[in-house]
This record gives sequence, structure tokens and C-alpha cells, in this order.
Amino acid sequence: MASKGNSQEPAGDQKGWTTYASWLTVKNGTIKKHGVGLSIDNTTGALIKDVYINDLVEDDPDWNRMGTRVTLSQDVLIRDCFIEFLQVMHKEAIVLASSDATVDNIEVKYGSVGVNISGDSGVGNIGSRASVLNSRFVDQISIGGILVQWGRTSRIAGNEFTRSGSGVVTDNHAPGGITDITIEGNVMYDNFYGVQFMGSSDSYVLNNLIRRGHIGVLMDSIMGCPEDTHQPGCYYATDNVISGNHVTGFYRDLYHHPYATGNTWIDNICEYWEGTEIPPCTGP
Repeated sequence: MASKGNSQEPAGDQKGWTTYASWLTVKNGTIKKHGVGLSIDNTTGALIKDVYINDLVEDDPDWNRMGTRVTLSQDVLIRDCFIEFLQVMHKEAIVLASSDATVDNIEVKYGSVGVNISGDSGVGNIGSRASVLNSRFVDQISIGGILVQWGRTSRIAGNEFTRSGSGVVTDNHAPGGITDITIEGNVMYDNFYGVQFMGSSDSYVLNNLIRRGHIGVLMDSIMGCPEDTHQPGCYYATDNVISGNHVTGFYRDLYHHPYATGNTWIDNICEYWEGTEIPPCTGP
């Protein structure tokens, strides 16, 4: 593993790296049994390539483990990496916090989240701007391949999501916290949810192939909001476009929460749908 710039090797058994640098390269290495495998903070210009990161030892769900965490950084590229954990909560492959980054051609197995697009509470939760491309999220990732908690102008395209909790799930906690997310041209098989928007707005679900599970595309409220009444303080998915998707083999292929309205549903292929705003689909 080689790097250019400043770096700090943590003490103890974390066996990872923390970097504070400009134009950093980390490649061709292995990181095992770590707390945070690779931490990139306040860095402009970084390449992480051909790195294998795993923690197949820590099975305590109360211990957070991250393969790579990128915080307050710009122009970061993570490419051709393989990351795996035990099938346990709070084990996340990549966390992007208030950063601009591209993730390309990685593979993630097990754990709880593949890529978490989020903010950093220390700076008022400025959302990350990310592209996640041409990657594979497979085999019992408990929450989802990609979790968006605080994101802006991001693209999720050309990925494969299989046998997990969700392909892509958004979890919004403030007005405008998640906007302009494009989920396009992905393949999703055998996930409980294909795409689940919880309170997100002004985003796009376009031309995805989504098959087999509980709900294919769901426009929802944030967690904890009732189905039968509009509750103050709840955020609902609205002003999103769901178009050109091929969604089959679910209990409900397309569904929206009764108060997650104001979305546009057009030109989707499906068999079973529920929601007053969803027009009849073209059958497969």
C-alpha cells in the first residue's frame, strides 16, 4: 500500500489508516480487523484503488465498523475495491460524510450498508455529493446496498443489488435534506425493497430492472409515521419522478404511502400496484 501526502497509522488493533492530505493515493493493499479501515479527512484529491478491506471477526452489533470513511473531502475516487464484513448491523463498507466522491466498480458483501451517503454533524450536516457506479452489492446486506441520509445532486447508476434488505434506501430527516438523487439503469434482484424513498424529494428513479421481493419501488414517509393520518413533523416522499422502470415479482411492484403524494409515475412496467397517484402499468 502506497500513499502520497501526510498519513497517520493508528495505535492498537485498529489496523487502519487516517489521512489528512492533498492528492493522496492508496492502492494494492489489504486492511483487516479494523475499527475504521481507511479514514480520509479534509483531503482534496484522493485515489483508493485495488484495496481489500474486511473485518470477519467483530460480531458485536453495538461496535461500529467502517471500511472507508471520507469526511469533509473533495475529488475522492474509490475504485476496484472489495469490502466484506460479518452479516451484522453497524458494519458499513463506505461512509461519505459532507464530501464529494465517486465510487466505481467496487464489490461489497454482507454487513449493514454498502455506501452511506451522508453529512457530518460537526458542520451542520452538509450533504455529500456522490456518484456510485458499476458496482455490486450482494448477499445479505441488512439495511441496503446504498443508504442516502443526507445527499445532494448524486447519481447511482449501472449497479447490481441482490439478496439484501434494500437496493437503494433514502432516509430524510429535514426539509431538503435529500434532493436531486438519480437512480438509473441499475439491476436489483431478490431484495426486500428495490428502491425505498423515506421523505425524499426532487429525485429520480429511472429505467431500472427490479425483480422479486416485497415492494419494488416505494414512496414512503420517514420511519415511525402512521399510515392512517397525516402527522406534523413527518416528512413524506414528494416531487419525485418514477419512470421507465421494469418492476415485477413483488407483493406490490409500485406503492406509495397515502400521504407521500405529488410524485410522477409514468411508463413503468409492472403487475401489481397500489396508490391513488399510480396509473395502471403496462404489463410485462
